[in-house]
Amino acid sequence: MNSEKEENASLSALNDEVAMENIGGAVFVGILMLTGFIGNSHSMYKSSSYRTFVLCLALIDVLACCITMPFVLYMQRYPLMFQNGSVCKIMKLTTYFITIGSATILLIIAIERYRKVCVPHGTQILEDKAKISCVIGLIASFALSWPTLVLYGNKSVGTGRENITGSECDVSDEYWHTPYPSILKFGLLFVFIVSAVVLSIIYSLIWRQIVRRRNFKESVTPSSLTASKNELETNSTKMRSLEGNEGPFESEGNSSVQEWNSSIQEGNSSVQVDNSAVKERNSSVQENTRKNNNITGTDDEKDRHHARAKAKTSHKKSGIKKTNTVTLVLFLITAVFCISFLPHLILRICVFLNKSFVSDMSYTGKVMYNIFRWSFFINHMANPIIYGLYDQRYKSELQRIYTKILYCFGLGRKSHICLD
Repeated sequence: MNSEKEENASLSALNDEVAMENIGGAVFVGILMLTGFIGNSHSMYKSSSYRTFVLCLALIDVLACCITMPFVLYMQRYPLMFQNGSVCKIMKLTTYFITIGSATILLIIAIERYRKVCVPHGTQILEDKAKISCVIGLIASFALSWPTLVLYGNKSVGTGRENITGSECDVSDEYWHTPYPSILKFGLLFVFIVSAVVLSIIYSLIWRQIVRRRNFKESVTPSSLTASKNELETNSTKMRSLEGNEGPFESEGNSSVQEWNSSIQEGNSSVQVDNSAVKERNSSVQENTRKNNNITGTDDEKDRHHARAKAKTSHKKSGIKKTNTVTLVLFLITAVFCISFLPHLILRICVFLNKSFVSDMSYTGKVMYNIFRWSFFINHMANPIIYGLYDQRYKSELQRIYTKILYCFGLGRKSHICLD
């Protein structure tokens, strides 16, 4: 009995020593967890094709902040005293699912952006298709993650002390010396590399298309637009001249009327008025007036056409600008995802190649190792920051929410707004 108590006491002391080495990683993960949860909670509003992807990523990030990160904090505190194998299986499944799910959704987003920018007149991924794509992507992610339920569990850990053995959440002792853990881990590495390459190619094509549009827009100078407008007006004038090549209708008609009236005054007693001729002259004047009105109406219609064309062009430019902004936001999210994984993967490769890589480190080295070991969690808190920098609707929504909260606490004049 005394021997067992001494062993437990020694194990607890060793556990506390290792936990102190993990303190940097625990603080790092804790900060990411809190900021990520707060930021991603604000991403859950509205819905469209773009918002569907934002919502899906936010749900994944919230899942990471609420389940995976707290579990990591617990493991950091009890690195040698983890005993619940079932919880370990579920947590590892969640971690793999979140990682693969994020990569899958980002691939779907890249495809949607490619079709939006490079094939604007082709079939697009609209809101309904976006939802279906996200569901299929998450199902595929779960299918790739389920082996963790079999492979992971309690693993015995040597402490360097005789008769004292710790336990951690990792590949279980049963499968530790089999090839399956390596297949799973290298499979995840393969998925990451392939995803990074495909994403790089797709966004390179998107960027090339955006640059082409920008260069074309710069090549269309104001002078060329003015020349085109003058040419159109000249052609329009020629067409009106061809339509009215019989002469200046209005002056001719008025001159004929004046001459006829003069002849009536001079020969009032000897010449009878030809009523039919007067009617004919009046009809000619009315016809000339109608044609002139038609010309004026044509000018008005042309002005209205120019106004509609200008409004349509302005709307098109606004749509292109919005598309480019959304593409930039989603590209930055993808870039952060890939970059945040690099330190983690580099450390894992180093540990795989050198089994004593961590044990040979100093205390400071181990603290830094346990910080960068969890670098991939950065992408779960970075997305809201990107939205806040580039998404005007996201910023407006944040302003509305917090203005409403301030009013509800009596810090604003219109406190009744909290009832809206």
